[in-house]
This record gives sequence, C-alpha cells and structure tokens, in this order.
Amino acid sequence: MRRFGMSILSICLLPFLLTGCWDLKDLQEINYLTAIGFDLEGGDFMVYGQMLDFTTVAKTEGSKPGATPVWVGKGRGKTLVQAIDDLYRTSQLRIFYGHINAIVISAKVLKDSFLMEQIEQFFSRFYELRFTPWIFGTSESIDEVFSATSIFDLSPEISILHQPMESYKQRSIFTPLSVRTYALETNEPNRSVMLPSISFSKRKWTKSNKPEKLLAINGAYAMEGEKFQGWFPSESMLGLTWVDPNSYRGPLVLYDGKELLAGITVEKPKVTIRPRVRGDKAEYAIKVAMTGTINILMVQLPEAELEREAANVIRDQIRELYNEGLKHDTDILNLTTSLYRKKNREWKKLRSSGGLKLTSESLAAIDVSVKLRRSGNMKMQLRIK
Repeated sequence: MRRFGMSILSICLLPFLLTGCWDLKDLQEINYLTAIGFDLEGGDFMVYGQMLDFTTVAKTEGSKPGATPVWVGKGRGKTLVQAIDDLYRTSQLRIFYGHINAIVISAKVLKDSFLMEQIEQFFSRFYELRFTPWIFGTSESIDEVFSATSIFDLSPEISILHQPMESYKQRSIFTPLSVRTYALETNEPNRSVMLPSISFSKRKWTKSNKPEKLLAINGAYAMEGEKFQGWFPSESMLGLTWVDPNSYRGPLVLYDGKELLAGITVEKPKVTIRPRVRGDKAEYAIKVAMTGTINILMVQLPEAELEREAANVIRDQIRELYNEGLKHDTDILNLTTSLYRKKNREWKKLRSSGGLKLTSESLAAIDVSVKLRRSGNMKMQLRIK
C-alpha cells in the first residue's frame, strides 16, 4: 500500500517538472523587419525599417493576388542607438531583425566614416542580425525605396532590393554584395569595393499605359576601406563586366563606323592579373578570356574576324574603365590587390615608398580573347516584307 501511495505521489509531482509555454509569443505578435536603412537628416541619424504583411505574401492556391501592403517605420536620434530606440517607441510590437535581407545606406552616411563605424558595430555585435543580407547605397529617399512595389502586385520581396541576383544573371555590371562580402573586401588593403547604388526607373515600364516606378541599379559607390571614393554611373562602367570573374553575361555591339555589324552576348570571363615591379614602380598586365554567342549578324563576316573585333571593343572598354578610375583616384580594377596577394614583399616595399599610386602607364598590357561558341538557334533566314 505504501508503494502504491509513493507511485501516486510521483505521478502527481511529474507535471510540476515539465516546462511551460507561458512566455510563448505567437507569430503575429512580432514585427519582422525585412529591410533596414540608414540616412542623415538635419544632423540627426535616421533609421528606416521595412515590414511586410506575411499573410498576404504567402498566397494560397486559387486566391486572387492583391497588392502587398508595406509598412515603413522611421526613427531619429543623434546616434544610431538613439535612432533605433526612437523606432521602438511607436512599433506597437516587438521588432525582430532575423528576417532582414536588405540594407540600404544613403550617400550622406557613406561619406561619414563615424556613422559607418556605428553601423559596422551594430551589425557585428547585435545577435539577431546576420551577415547574409544584400547591401546597397542610394541617393534616393530611403522610405520611398522601401515603399516601392513590384510587378503584377507581387510581394516587394520579389524585387531587385531583395533578390538582386536574378537580374544580375542577365545583365552583369555591378556584383550584388552581401554584408559578409562587403565587410571582407573593405577590410582588405588597397581594395576598392563597388557598392551597388539602388534607384528608381520611372519610365521604363507602364501599367495600363501609366508609368510605374520600379527599382533599378543605376551605378555604384566606390569604397576603399572606410574611405568614400565617389559614385560611378552605369554608363561609364561597362568594362566592369569583362574584368569581374563573378560576371555571368553582358551584351556587346560591334560597329564599323556607324554601320551595325553584329550583336554578341559574352559570358563568364576568366580574368588573370599579373603584377610586375620595375624599380620603384609596379606594372600590371590583364588577361581576359571569354566565350560568346551571336544574337544579331547584319554583315556576313568570318568568325575569326568577329572574335577579333569583339576583343578590340572589350579591350577599349577595359582601358576606358581604368582611366575613369584614375580620374577619381580609384583602383577600380583592383590591380594593387593582385600585387598585395602575389608579391606581398614588393607590395610592402612600394607602400612605404609611395610607389603604389597608379598612373596611365601602370596598366601595361590588356590581352583579350573571345571564342564564339555558337551562332544562335537560327536554322533558316527569315525575310519579312
């Protein structure tokens, strides 16, 4: 009987050993930030937070899609901590940072090393933040960037802001950067990082004959460590496609004077930079090899001649890109980085004597080869009258 009583007592005590769920939070009781932005306004630090209604992001089968509402919060303070605290005052619910996958920093903040140091500290120390979000610069109003919609009333997460790789795979100029990649490259000596600049395209697409304001990459901010080097528009950076080993593809149009010869898509460049030290100066040679596909052929030319013409155009664009960097005292091609990695002893010697500065003669040679793999899928000549 005593044993039976002890068993009953043990069973009664077991529930008190179980953990409870009294502190459980329902998913709808938390504000999930999907993007965060930093700006400077009137001497104050501004923090912007983008939130989406996830009940409208997840569509059920057969449901009619509708515009996904976007909430944008704004906090102001003399420091980053004060600005974030100001954002908390009106957030209604607890803010969670673990779902952030886009960061936008204004040009004003990029030019201020003290503000950038605060952002870097915040992302390095706050436990909810990851190093995987995409990072952009902008000269636009950040709250307008966060309020931009997508096509077909899809979720704003289906956009260049949150999925930049999709358009980059078809038009490769500025490689999208994650926070991790940006941090690694800006901490490497003499390395110039091209931070994509996000803006609006207001006249490219229309909806029911009405212009739609959609997001676009319109250039890049050059950063060397914490030093702001300048902004470069896309039009002056076409050669970047051919010297970035991460590039997928880029268009190339060949002319003879004003006469259109051909349109080619060039893919996956293989880039080699060979540094060489002569006396107290460094010289560099670039070798680029890539393949291509003919999309348009207006004049019948031998394949070898098309390859030669394509190589000449690419060589000129790389040279123009290098000269554009010299105007802003920026090593866009990261030539000195190759010297740092391959000839570190010489790099240290030249750094101490001031011999790392690039000149028009520093880029001694550009060797480009293009191999046309196919001429497209055309099986017959179409003639439209």
